[in-house]
Amino acid sequence: MHPYKNQRAVLTTKHDKLALIAPAMLETIGLEVSEVKLDTDQLGTFSGEIPRIGSPLDSAIANA
Repeated sequence: MHPYKNQRAVLTTKHDKLALIAPAMLETIGLEVSEVKLDTDQLGTFSGEIPRIGSPLDSAIANA
C-alpha cells in the first residue's frame, strides 16, 4: 500500500494542470488532488519571461 493512499493534496496552479495530474495520482497511488488557483507566474516562469528570484527550492516552497 502506498503511504499517500486515501490522502488528500492541493495543487497550486494558474494553468489548469489539475485535469492532467489528478486522475493519474488517484489511479496510481490513490491520492486525491484538488486545486487552488494562484498566479504562480509571480514567482517566475520556466520560460524566463518573468525571472525567478531565489533557487528552484525557494520557488517550490513559495508555491506550497
